[in-house]
Amino acid sequence: MRTSGVTLALFLSRVHGTVQEPTNVVRLTIPAQHPFRDLLVSAVLAAVDAEIGSADARDGLPDVARDEIVSALGEAFNNIVLHAYRGVRGGTIDLRVCATEASAEIVLSDRGRS
Repeated sequence: MRTSGVTLALFLSRVHGTVQEPTNVVRLTIPAQHPFRDLLVSAVLAAVDAEIGSADARDGLPDVARDEIVSALGEAFNNIVLHAYRGVRGGTIDLRVCATEASAEIVLSDRGRS
């Protein structure tokens, strides 16, 4: 498996508390087809919101951060579909989300061409 050079890191500043090791890691493998992009984005946002919501009284991710994640994921997903799997049937994208109350690491990997 290769990572398409796509690692998105989101760091949310916290004034109090310490950064903890993540308790939940979300993994998902989906077809590398555009109709599945929204599923990928929804899974990431749910994973990040769940961790932030469990650590704070806030209602999940701030809107600005949410918009940046959606934009970056959409671009990364499209790049994988268009470049790694151009002309290839049956490709997949592996998602790994590792979130804490202060940060989230989002990794998309594929097995396509470079």
